[in-house]
Amino acid sequence: MRNLWVWVALVIVVTIGGVLAWREWVSAPSKSQIAEMEDARDLPMEVTAEDKILGSSDAPVTIIEYASLTCPHCAAFHRETLPKLKSDWIETGKVRLVYRDFPLDGAALAAAVVAHCAPPDRYFPMIGLLFERQDEWAVEDQWRERLTQLAGVAGMDKASVDACLADEARKNGVVAKAEKAQATYGISSTPSFIVNGRKLSGALPIERFAEVIEEAQPKS
Repeated sequence: MRNLWVWVALVIVVTIGGVLAWREWVSAPSKSQIAEMEDARDLPMEVTAEDKILGSSDAPVTIIEYASLTCPHCAAFHRETLPKLKSDWIETGKVRLVYRDFPLDGAALAAAVVAHCAPPDRYFPMIGLLFERQDEWAVEDQWRERLTQLAGVAGMDKASVDACLADEARKNGVVAKAEKAQATYGISSTPSFIVNGRKLSGALPIERFAEVIEEAQPKS
């Protein structure tokens, strides 16, 4: 085994019948490289026009979040910590949050793709709904049907969901960006965060985020 998390390698093909094909990531960094990245404070913070962003582009602190939609810890962050982060930091213009997919299984990949197929103004509400009702749809052997039902809240019918899941270019795009996250930041678990170049891992409490954000704020 090349490293401990190959068993959660991303699915690159989800057929209409739900058959999954797995791919091992040949670009995966070594354990020593990941350890070095865990201590890094000057990681790159490139944000592109394709990114999904909450907050002002002028915010002095950027948080890049990597999450898997089937990850319970990610759901806990979105339910318990993100509301306070939004009210105290994002909505006050001090922080912007860049949300990026890092799906750890086929259901998470499919859900990420469906969210990207939703109307732009429904993207973050869809992400929030998927995390809020994770226990209802992220069920083995039933996730596709339940995901389709949940997508109806965003105005997507079954035909739209099926067409979305059949879009290989969109799926491969999600996988490619996750591979880049692994190579760039050594991401190996979710949720993971990059705060102005500093890597944090886990569903940390709001107090920890506040501490790191305060440190990252420009000094007057």
